[in-house]
Amino acid sequence: MLRNILIFILMLSGMSEAYNQKNFSAEYKGVMNGDPVRMVLSQSGSALTGTMEDSQQKYQLEGLVSGSTMKGKATESSLGIVFDLDGNLEGDLLKLTLTLDFLGTKQEMKLDLTKSTKRTADSSSAGKSGPTANNRVKLPAGAHLDPDLVGMWTRSENYNSGYGDNFMGASIQESIRFYPDGSLSDGGSRAGISGSYYSGSSESSGTSEKIEGAGWYNIGNQLYIAVSQNGKTETAHLGKYYIENGAMLITAQNGNKTLLKKQ
Repeated sequence: MLRNILIFILMLSGMSEAYNQKNFSAEYKGVMNGDPVRMVLSQSGSALTGTMEDSQQKYQLEGLVSGSTMKGKATESSLGIVFDLDGNLEGDLLKLTLTLDFLGTKQEMKLDLTKSTKRTADSSSAGKSGPTANNRVKLPAGAHLDPDLVGMWTRSENYNSGYGDNFMGASIQESIRFYPDGSLSDGGSRAGISGSYYSGSSESSGTSEKIEGAGWYNIGNQLYIAVSQNGKTETAHLGKYYIENGAMLITAQNGNKTLLKKQ
């Protein structure tokens, strides 16, 4: 008799948990350290599987759900990175704590993700655009305007060849200004050339007027320039950027690196 009562209590406990258990199955989107994060979860009973990816890595997820909470692991197999995940689902908001155990030291990161729906997708892109004359350049999904990119950036290059009577030196300096609204303007340029018996230079002062139909944006740490003309938009991927101490290093897809200084 006691055994039957214990089984009955356990059954009721399980039924109550299942009744209050939330469904985590969905696509979620958020931003961590300026980098867009996308998570896709699939739930079967209390078991949870899925993926999480940013601009650099993709993680495989597995975990368990209990009520409105989840616990699991995110694994990036190629680099051997494993995060412990603790999450709480509040409506459409998934609040995550990611814990990385690095050489015995635990590092925690907080991440809020929102369920991706048509409504949120439409609102996330609304109002995000670069400047154009009549039609602004619309930013693609996941695009942002990193405030660290705003300002005047200058690229300087120096070339030398030969020696003695055959010596030739040249210098080029080009500038571009990124505005907070996603527009940009020509910051001017200077070029000079000199040799043993000659020298010359040219200079363009630039303009404060924004370039018509052009804009900039970033997706994670990838920088793009877009130009819209006659209803058609052309996009140039400048490469991955890294900013530190007033300098920006851009690494193109072919590996070429460009260093710019903030003025």
